[in-house]
Amino acid sequence: MIKRIVFAALISAIICHLNHKTFAQPGNGPKFEYIAEDNRMVLDTIYLDWIEDVQLDVEFVNNGDKPLIIQNVTGCCGTQIPDWTKKPILPGEKGTITVEFRLPPRPHKISRTVRAITNDPDGAKTLHIVGVVAEPKEEGTIQLNKKES
Repeated sequence: MIKRIVFAALISAIICHLNHKTFAQPGNGPKFEYIAEDNRMVLDTIYLDWIEDVQLDVEFVNNGDKPLIIQNVTGCCGTQIPDWTKKPILPGEKGTITVEFRLPPRPHKISRTVRAITNDPDGAKTLHIVGVVAEPKEEGTIQLNKKES
């Protein structure tokens, strides 16, 4: 008799567990994703004869099933974030982050990061912005890229 009670309790527990898994699955929640391959934005070469402050509008999308809320956005090393989408972003909708930075008037590589803190359960997301500032091309010359051997 005790074996039957234990067996019935065990079967009931298994059925309850399976029902919970099948019918009570939690949603994925909000999912913040930059619209950039591998969270990396590559800028065109910027030449020194055309140097201005850089302003970019970075797009992102909510690929989750609940509204996405951007709590804060920060930039590194002199990168300013003057604005971002403040209203909740519904599933499937897009938002933007405005990024501004100055370029020193010399040849160099650009490497900036933007970090968004949201209600995405996966945590903060970072975008890398990379590029090059180069000397201006001379009129009538052809610029060849050297091939490394």
